Amino acid sequence: MRLFKLVLLILLAGTAFAQQTPALDPASIPGFVSVNVRQFGNEELWGYINGGADLYLEYGFEEIHVFDVKASNLDYKADLYCMKSAAAAYGIYSIARFRCRTSGTLTHHDCLTPYQYIAAKGKYYLSVSNPAGNAEGEQVMLAIAGDLLARLPGEEAEVPALFKAEFQDSDLRDLKLVTGRLGIQNGFVRWDALFGDLSSFEAWILAAKADGKPYYVAEIRFNDGADREKFIQQNGFAGLATSTEEINGFRLFYRGQNRLLLTEGAAPATLLENLEKGLY
Repeated sequence: MRLFKLVLLILLAGTAFAQQTPALDPASIPGFVSVNVRQFGNEELWGYINGGADLYLEYGFEEIHVFDVKASNLDYKADLYCMKSAAAAYGIYSIARFRCRTSGTLTHHDCLTPYQYIAAKGKYYLSVSNPAGNAEGEQVMLAIAGDLLARLPGEEAEVPALFKAEFQDSDLRDLKLVTGRLGIQNGFVRWDALFGDLSSFEAWILAAKADGKPYYVAEIRFNDGADREKFIQQNGFAGLATSTEEINGFRLFYRGQNRLLLTEGAAPATLLENLEKGLY
């Protein structure tokens, strides 16, 4: 009886896992021929993307489903990364996003280029390639992406109130979430030196413009007070707990719960006033 129960539990666990594994509907893909699905966990990710694994692991990687699709005499590949949270998936998407031809094509957070489609939805980051780079290949690529996205939960990462209140949704298409050393180096290298050897942090960073001039605004969250104080001191700020400081073109706004708000450049006066009032 005990052996029977053990076998039953194993079978049920396998069934539950299989139910969570997305599948493609061949009927939704133009010219579909075949699909092969592979799956990799933490240790196996190294063999699949080699040196690139570190970045995903830093953000919080759980597993990846790889779909090798043959359609219309071309080979397509869809990488579906399951991350630890919606924020982690958005973070990977935000630093991969580059020179989008269009955005918001299939879901809120996505980016379409001639050879690639990427998106973040729920705790998943999706990348689909178009080997042809033409309109026909794009049709198949989007069909693959659309079919997978339709099967994913729709919750989104919680964007800090600062950005939702002060900026339009169209402005937030370039909002980045960087996590740790590799995150800042790959996602916003401009501020790499600010963080030094700190590794336990996340920073929501937006590059914007006012009167044609660029400026940057961020909310930075540290895991503990010691890292927060180290960041303050190593960048030349005095560290007065209830004040706003300005140095070398940066303005630092102190917040509780190991948070800091930071701007660089000529940010609009209204934004700075709201930050000084402590609205966020």
